Amino acid sequence: MEGRWVVQYATRDGVVERPVDLSQTRIAVLAPAGDGYEEILGEGFEDGGFAVHGVPAGPYFLIHGEEDQKAVTGFQDDRDFLQVSRTELGRPDRVLSERPPEVALDLDGLSPWQKLDTLFVLSPEVSALELVPVGTSESSDVRVEAGATEIRGQTFEWTDALIDPAHGDRSYIFQRSYRDFPVPHTAVSRAVELPELEVAIGDQNVIAGTLEEVPEDRTFRLSISPGDVVGAIRMSHPSVRSAWTFVYLEAQPRWGIAGKVCATPFVTYDGIFGPDGTVEAVDADLPYGDPFPPDWDRFLVVETHAFDFDIEENYEPGRYWGHIRRTTALDRVGDEPLAPLVTAPQAPAIDGVDGFAGPRGVGETPELTWSPPIVGEPTQYLVGVYRSFRWVDENGVRWHDFETLVELYTTETRLVVPGGLLEPGNLYFATITAWAGGDLDQGSASVVTSLFEP
Repeated sequence: MEGRWVVQYATRDGVVERPVDLSQTRIAVLAPAGDGYEEILGEGFEDGGFAVHGVPAGPYFLIHGEEDQKAVTGFQDDRDFLQVSRTELGRPDRVLSERPPEVALDLDGLSPWQKLDTLFVLSPEVSALELVPVGTSESSDVRVEAGATEIRGQTFEWTDALIDPAHGDRSYIFQRSYRDFPVPHTAVSRAVELPELEVAIGDQNVIAGTLEEVPEDRTFRLSISPGDVVGAIRMSHPSVRSAWTFVYLEAQPRWGIAGKVCATPFVTYDGIFGPDGTVEAVDADLPYGDPFPPDWDRFLVVETHAFDFDIEENYEPGRYWGHIRRTTALDRVGDEPLAPLVTAPQAPAIDGVDGFAGPRGVGETPELTWSPPIVGEPTQYLVGVYRSFRWVDENGVRWHDFETLVELYTTETRLVVPGGLLEPGNLYFATITAWAGGDLDQGSASVVTSLFEP
């Protein structure tokens, strides 16, 4: 089989396509063979082309990864020629400096600064969203006093793409301010467009301007039930004890893009919910302002992560694996709470043994199986296999961390772990994520197995 890999850059003048240099990328196919797979190595080229010879007819996994890295990503297909693409926001010739340039601030018109406020610069033509490290503590790179309405002369290192107005780059600076009514959240309060802003190497870069008030002339209905949140996330693992929910309103230039690629959050909410409903439900209208051009797209993102679930006795609970998420165009949202588009896959098993039971002795190429989710019709599943390792911090607290071994997309409800990844004596876990929907309304949810051992 052969193929071509490209990046589609969404710019103000339309979508520009560029090939991906694959000359240093490991390309291979996992073809079914017996109860597992045969790995057939291929070759990638500078012009974005790739080829893997000797692939038998039928479904296979095309896998790719950096030559010096163990982890690989892949997806299932059965065609003789593949056109693979991903979309990025911004022009293809944008530049990232190896040595971050220094930028000075000369700003006034801020809303009186609060501890939880943030300041960020957006330049969509180069896909730059730079969070300015402003804070009220002594350790802040850019320190301001509480209540300050200006920042003069302080500098910070610019870590994002360089900005050049000669290429048509237009920039904006926003202040997102903390609000405690009707519920704690943040929303853009001040903004100004900076069409002449330049961030270059070796120059005296200055972000100067007077921020103007963004009228809070819109409302958004925020309705969250702790019971519903934890009930949904508990599908990711039965031992989940609490959940962390994030809600964002985000904006992004349309520029020929069908869905969200690199959006800017302008309203944010987050809350931690216990399974017994100890935290009050949220049902309120949030006032907010929208400083973005009217032809940009707006998205609502609601995501919940498992905050505490059992991993191993005498170790701290896990906090980062299970999730449920939905992203939808804001103009599609009604007055009712946004319901999940898809929930987590059901009944994960490892070689036929309950995946939540932490099986041991499953072999080095176990078969993972699962049932479809209760809600939604997945278009595909993402299966990840990870090695978990124990460590102890300076206070004697025991933790588990992990490294990625493989992530494979499939349309089936089974997957055999490729050989050469699992080793006896180590602990592993798997995540299975269901994806559903399309560009303007997309959902995902994951289930997490307990630790297992070959």
